[in-house]
Amino acid sequence: FSGAQLESHARSLASERSLADRSGREMLLHRLAENETIIRRSYEDVAKSVRQGHPQTPAAKWLVENFSFIEEQIDQVRLLFPPGYSRQLPVLASGPLRHYPRVYDLAIELVAHTDGRVDAENITQFIRAYQTVHPLKLGELWAVPIMASLALVENLRRVSRRIAWRRRQWGAAVVWSRRFIEAIQDDPKSLITILADFVQSEPVKSSPFLAELTACLQGTHPAMELVINWVEQELSERGQTLEMLQQAESQDQAADHASISHSIASLRQLGRIDWRETVESLSAVEAILLQDPSDTHGREDFRSRDLCRREIEDLSRRSGREERDVAATVLRLATEQAQRREGDPREGTVGYYLVGEG
Repeated sequence: FSGAQLESHARSLASERSLADRSGREMLLHRLAENETIIRRSYEDVAKSVRQGHPQTPAAKWLVENFSFIEEQIDQVRLLFPPGYSRQLPVLASGPLRHYPRVYDLAIELVAHTDGRVDAENITQFIRAYQTVHPLKLGELWAVPIMASLALVENLRRVSRRIAWRRRQWGAAVVWSRRFIEAIQDDPKSLITILADFVQSEPVKSSPFLAELTACLQGTHPAMELVINWVEQELSERGQTLEMLQQAESQDQAADHASISHSIASLRQLGRIDWRETVESLSAVEAILLQDPSDTHGREDFRSRDLCRREIEDLSRRSGREERDVAATVLRLATEQAQRREGDPREGTVGYYLVGEG
């Protein structure tokens, strides 16, 4: 998606998704463990192929060369994600990720529509657009980095599984191509028998399989045209040609390479983002508190501002009121006192009603 498309999609999500009345059960740690298992199995499949000396695609090389880093990131997410953490966050009552935290759904959508290329700019752009319809809670904003990491790991699960699947399809194609070539070398007439065995075995006939099979056979012997003609007939029934198949396979490999390289680069990038600055810039509560009539809040250090925001979170939970409503009430009290121009001037600050005697 372009920037404008991302913003439009964010607003649509905010309008379409509804929140559940209750918090959901812990699902993200289980999902993370599942993703880790699939990524590891995919890596092992590809690494085995590397040890056997088989040529590798750029995407497969990225998986093998960065697997240790991926494992480190998964361990770090698990370390920073205490059990029960996601139960503190608003969860969805509708959509494909029903019962999952709303902010996780946002991260998944952002990763999906940027093909894994996530940075401070598009995170801010996406969430800001979403909040024009429904502001996020402070806890959700602070959860963005860990949810983005989880979403990127999810994307790595998808692409690594596809890389391993493609590797298996190529392996099967190589086995059959060797049988065809050996048949030609031993007795060219036996090729028809091997082809019959091939058809009766009902091979998967996936695009990677057929593309690799024809690539292995083309130019080896004139009799191989018999096998290639069979492949072309199969493709014809799908409305494809051999050229279209090979082009599509090349594009799919390029897409896998882009997706895995973007996801790994984004995981590295997340650790370099100043999340304190990002959260403050996105916080609807902070935007209200910055209207402090005395401008004291804006001049405070981060720790003091954060103390006020945490107090608003606590008041919101205990009162059942929205965080924005609590912040607006605090601002109203401070503004009313500031306009009186009498009494202690500290009473004309938002902090007085959050961490002071007010």
